Amino acid sequence: MSAPKLPAGWGIVKFGDVVRKLNDRVDPNTAGLERYVAGEHMDTDSLKIRRWGVVGDGYLGPAFTMRFSPSHVLYGSRRTYLRKVAQADFEGICANTTFVLAPKSDELSPAYLPHLMSTENFHSFSTSKSKGSVNPYINFSDLVDYEFALPPPSEQKKVVDVISAFDETLEGYRNLPIDVQRQSMLHELLNAGGDGWCRHEFSKDIVLVKGRLPKSKNQAGLGVPYLSAKYLRTGVIEFWTEDLSDVVLSSPGDCLLLWDGEGAGDIFCSPGGAVSSTMALITPKNDAISPEFLILFLSAEENYLKESSRGTAVPHVSAYAIANIKLIFPPLKKQQRIVKIVSSLDRVRESVHAATKNLNQTRNRVLNELLTQGFKHV
Repeated sequence: MSAPKLPAGWGIVKFGDVVRKLNDRVDPNTAGLERYVAGEHMDTDSLKIRRWGVVGDGYLGPAFTMRFSPSHVLYGSRRTYLRKVAQADFEGICANTTFVLAPKSDELSPAYLPHLMSTENFHSFSTSKSKGSVNPYINFSDLVDYEFALPPPSEQKKVVDVISAFDETLEGYRNLPIDVQRQSMLHELLNAGGDGWCRHEFSKDIVLVKGRLPKSKNQAGLGVPYLSAKYLRTGVIEFWTEDLSDVVLSSPGDCLLLWDGEGAGDIFCSPGGAVSSTMALITPKNDAISPEFLILFLSAEENYLKESSRGTAVPHVSAYAIANIKLIFPPLKKQQRIVKIVSSLDRVRESVHAATKNLNQTRNRVLNELLTQGFKHV
């Protein structure tokens, strides 16, 4: 295979030749900075910082000593597989585990740098250099040998202009108030009141059954789907292989509550299958309550259930909290109309989310093509 041929003005460089790590250490209490950015404020595969903390609103650990300024690139050096790269548009402070990066010279545009660090090649290189198993990390010295083709500044600007057009459209999708509208509409529909609305009691009108822990599971498609929180969130499916007489089976459309573990209080709609020991199956006792409406109602109570969860190492939903949920439901036909209205909005929301996902995939594909076009074989 012949050596790579580069277009005029392009050059092969190493990351450390054109990028520097800034170490502007300050005291957050005396530096006059208002905002801090922690790892959880940075979103995977998003260059924009949408959240931050306010200096002085609570305890900032001793690691928060790194000042950053507008145009600096922040990179999460812990668990780099999370792909947290962001470009600051305000001044603030971050922890020393977040690298503050900037170009060394005009050879590399500040606007081009975060796009370079968003490519599959860069993420793969960074992840391959990670050390540690529980909380893998990298040092800046691990990145300096990353090699890539760098176009001249005029070509860098063209790349930034193209990708920025994608980002502006994506930002428009993200700013659509569909989720807020859904929550507002759901709250209004569930609290409208009127003729025929009546109060139900959890102990009398609702059945709550905790799931079981099987002795054996498999991923070979034998048995019935085992509905754990992991499956409901990721789609990684396992199957219950034991005697079904001892299993808690749910039907498609049933309401499931995450009873124990991270995210305790989350409500799911069952696809049908065996309920795990961390979940609870919640069903109406009579036909006066629609199962679909029950899911909508309890999903609106998720925050309450989460806030009332007990335990620190392994949080679990309080049975007392569930028993104290006020169940005031409209007549069955009204319940069905509410479900239909919310389902229509959900379809719109799903279409927007699908369009956002597709556009983001196209954006990343175009970015990788543009930033690797310098490698052309003859």
